[in-house]
Amino acid sequence: MKLYQHFKMTMGDAIMVVCIIVVSFFVIGEIAARIFKVDSPTMVVVSENEKLVYELNKNYEGINVFGMRDRDFNIEEIKDLYRIAVIGDSYTYSINVNNVEDTFPSHLEKTLNYHAGRRIVKVLNFGVPGYNTAQELEVLQSKVAIFKPQLVILQYCINDTHVCNYIQPQNKKLNTFIYKSNFLVRLW
Repeated sequence: MKLYQHFKMTMGDAIMVVCIIVVSFFVIGEIAARIFKVDSPTMVVVSENEKLVYELNKNYEGINVFGMRDRDFNIEEIKDLYRIAVIGDSYTYSINVNNVEDTFPSHLEKTLNYHAGRRIVKVLNFGVPGYNTAQELEVLQSKVAIFKPQLVILQYCINDTHVCNYIQPQNKKLNTFIYKSNFLVRLW
């Protein structure tokens, strides 16, 4: 009986030690991430639009002032062109290519203009890695409309109907905390 009580206390002590180690790991990781912080901006930031949860960082390389993976352009420059908006996730964004010119929306634009013999089309890349169908619908309603596209292409992936991998909008404080944590963003 005495041995059982001693074991029970030892097991409780072990659980407490494990909890302290786990919490210490995250605290030390956060401190180290802030001390050795790299000055380059992150690809995504918390969105002011709660339905989007997060969006592309306009200060990230290859992201334009509209928050799209594209070169900067003036809306007036494209008003007479046939505008195609491509909405999707990491496939539309083309996460595995380094240059904006190598994304599939950019290839689509080049191919259409090449076969037309002149520049008549502008393809707008609204791809954001990790977005699901609900977020893509919100992109259509909140971001695409100002460009007045004649055609919208939704790039669908089999996991697009799943619940977003990120914290849901109703947990705004927790969502903001996660995205402000240098360590958690890098760990992810």
